[in-house]
Amino acid sequence: MLKLLAIVFLLGGYCTLADTCCIPKQWESFLGIQNVTSVEGKVEISGTMGTEHFDFDKKMIAVVTKDVQVIQDYNKKLMYIIAGDYCVTQPWLMPILDCVPENATVQLTYQFGGLEGLVDQYDLADFLPGMKGYMQISKPACMPIAQTQIYESSVVTYGFANITKGIKDPSVFNVPSPPCPKTNNMVMPLEATHLWPFH
Repeated sequence: MLKLLAIVFLLGGYCTLADTCCIPKQWESFLGIQNVTSVEGKVEISGTMGTEHFDFDKKMIAVVTKDVQVIQDYNKKLMYIIAGDYCVTQPWLMPILDCVPENATVQLTYQFGGLEGLVDQYDLADFLPGMKGYMQISKPACMPIAQTQIYESSVVTYGFANITKGIKDPSVFNVPSPPCPKTNNMVMPLEATHLWPFH
C-alpha cells in the first residue's frame, strides 16, 4: 500500500536532466523525522524532531535530538551514536556529496511556499545507488527540503526547515573521549538511519 502511494505520486511528474545545484558547504536546520511501518496489516507511525548540522569542509554531519546524538565522520568512515553516557561506533561507508550528480534527473517540479518557492524532486538512487525513494531540493537556492526512503515494509521521511548557513557551535561534532567502542549488534535509533544524499 505504501509503495503504491509513492508510485502514484511519482507518476504525476516528468523527467528532465538536472541543472547544476550545490548546497552550501556548511548549514544547520530543524529536522523532523517520520517513520511509517506496516506489519501484518497494521500501520504504525512514529517520529522525532531535532537539528541537523552539515559541514562539507570537515566531512562531518551531526544529528541532535532530545535523546540521541549521531555524528557521521566521513574521514574516519565511522558513525558515532551517543545517548547520555552510552556511546558506540558503527562503520559508515556512504560518500558525502555537496552537489546534485550530473546524471540525476528531475522527476517533477512543484511550487512550495509561494510563487518563488520551486522544488525539484529526484530519484534517491541517483545519489545513493540501490536506495529506493526520492529527495526534494529547492530551486534556485538549492536547499534540502525533504528526503524519503522506501523499504519493504516502511517509509522514512526526513524534513528540513529553518535552514541557516554556517555552523554556530562546532562542538556539535565532538565525540566522547576515550573513543566509543565498536559494535555490530545493536538496534539503530531512528535518527541513525538517516542517509541524506549529501552524506
